[in-house]
Amino acid sequence: MKVPDFAFETALTIPPKLRGTIVHSKAATASPLKPTSSNLPCKSHFLSNPLRKRPVPYASVIIPTYRDEQRLQKCISALKGQEEFTNFEVIVVNNDSSDLKIAIPDSRFRVVAEKKPGSYAARNAGIKAAKGKVFCFTDSDCIPSVDWLHQGISTLELEGVDRISGRVQIFTQNYPLTPTECHEKIFAFDQMQGLRHGPQVTANLFARREVFEDAGLFNEELLSGGDTEWNMRAASKGFSILYAPQAMVWHPARISWAELSGQHFRIIGGCFSANKAYSLSPIRSYMPPMNAAKIILRAGEPLRTKALAFYVEYKLKIARYNYLQDLRSGKARPKRV
Repeated sequence: MKVPDFAFETALTIPPKLRGTIVHSKAATASPLKPTSSNLPCKSHFLSNPLRKRPVPYASVIIPTYRDEQRLQKCISALKGQEEFTNFEVIVVNNDSSDLKIAIPDSRFRVVAEKKPGSYAARNAGIKAAKGKVFCFTDSDCIPSVDWLHQGISTLELEGVDRISGRVQIFTQNYPLTPTECHEKIFAFDQMQGLRHGPQVTANLFARREVFEDAGLFNEELLSGGDTEWNMRAASKGFSILYAPQAMVWHPARISWAELSGQHFRIIGGCFSANKAYSLSPIRSYMPPMNAAKIILRAGEPLRTKALAFYVEYKLKIARYNYLQDLRSGKARPKRV
């Protein structure tokens, strides 16, 4: 399966030797999870309790947040309700100058502040404050499944790998779907494809402490792509990675064009900031996205969803090119993630 055009529009080109070690297991290649509801977290039944007779590593969940209190509270509630694995702490990193107004469930949860703007600076602050042997990353707009930590830590320990890339399951909030939601259903957060080609997101990532001790922290100077760049460094050091779909978090589909285009503009801005010679072909940018069309045609979605996903992807191609020209001319400035 080819990856849509936008997935590789990055200045951080990933050589094959730096793409990490992909470890395959029965758990990782099991049939896709079928949720009981399209928009509610559910439990995945891949592993029963393999840690019962093993020493349980202490885990630190790290969540950067910036003015997202309502969704953060849902994320915290989901973490409070984790089943079968309770040996963890949760570090919420507030990347805003004002205080967070959230309910802290118990002593396992704490809030630290990071004044330097950017999610990578916030994650680094969380790492520095963490006490765990395993770092578990997710975002404030994600809802972990009830056994997310159990599945992630179990797979990490059983397979003996250094990093775990978990599944990010999109859920929608409108019927009929908006055009942006149609696009998100097909293209958002394909972690398995990312594992094959390089990009990995910190919406659902597990890593052992020693990986950060050796490979270093996230690059706080990058405006975008910091998670990919860090995983490249970890891979170059020989640290293995496994895709574990049973370790799942839910992520809301972006609803509006402004949300979706803003995300892509941040990526383009990050690429341009890292490499002023970064360019997009004007001819290719205005041509229909044929690689994306192949993915859309194979998707098990209704015709309306497919048609609108293609329309949005074509619109994005053109918008990305035009935004890059605005960056070059000084009409726009890169925005930090």
